[in-house]
Amino acid sequence: MHFGRAIIAQHTSLPLDHEDVTLLYEKLYTDFIEAVDANDNGVSAYDPAAISAASIEKRFKDGGITIASVVGDMNNPDPTCPPGEPQDEDSLFARASTFIGNVFARKLHHAASSWLPARTTIGGAYRSRRDVHASGRIIVLPQGGMPWKEHLYNFEKEASGSIEISADDQVYYVLYPESATEGSKWRVQCVSENEGSFVSRKPLPEAWRGVRDADLDGVMAAEAEKSGKPKVPEGAVFVHASGFIGGHQTKEGALAMAIRGLE
Repeated sequence: MHFGRAIIAQHTSLPLDHEDVTLLYEKLYTDFIEAVDANDNGVSAYDPAAISAASIEKRFKDGGITIASVVGDMNNPDPTCPPGEPQDEDSLFARASTFIGNVFARKLHHAASSWLPARTTIGGAYRSRRDVHASGRIIVLPQGGMPWKEHLYNFEKEASGSIEISADDQVYYVLYPESATEGSKWRVQCVSENEGSFVSRKPLPEAWRGVRDADLDGVMAAEAEKSGKPKVPEGAVFVHASGFIGGHQTKEGALAMAIRGLE
């Protein structure tokens, strides 16, 4: 609260009042600080009464793999430490503090060097999506590996003017190359219902799922012949068994797969 913006401004060499400093401050708070602070103060992510009323129970125990649990372990004497290494309370706390500081620094570095630049790219792709397809359901990214999901949902909300995303503003498929290598294969990935969901808004066609290479080309060709729809160029690579992602040898082929998926 008191030093976050100054730390981010120093790390990024930006003025304290720069809008990117505010974006990064909110990102770090939402993704990291709030959860650590809530854990430290006994605030649950879910309303315990509502969870109890819904009779929802965890499928497995996960409390021992959190950052908070690791910090807790580091504050206890470690019998595996080399002889003579300090094991007093202050020394243990200093090691735990250094650990959590390094985690924070990595989070900040990633947000500043990858997440923030991606925001500009995703925003441009979202605004020009109707140039890719009239439906506005497909966006094309110039490279893979960028964190696009959070940005996409935020731009959709901005376009809708509310927390609830309008159906007209929703993207179904995101296309991107597998690598920066010339002639790289392309992926077509379905957008999930929300950032934490594994359920796609519109999975790729059921008949394609779990099929690969020439067999997939054959399935697509047979569908096109039967329906009279344009053919997907040969060169399909795969479609995952759940239909959430697929691949093609070319950008044109991946786009054709996405367009067929819309039907």
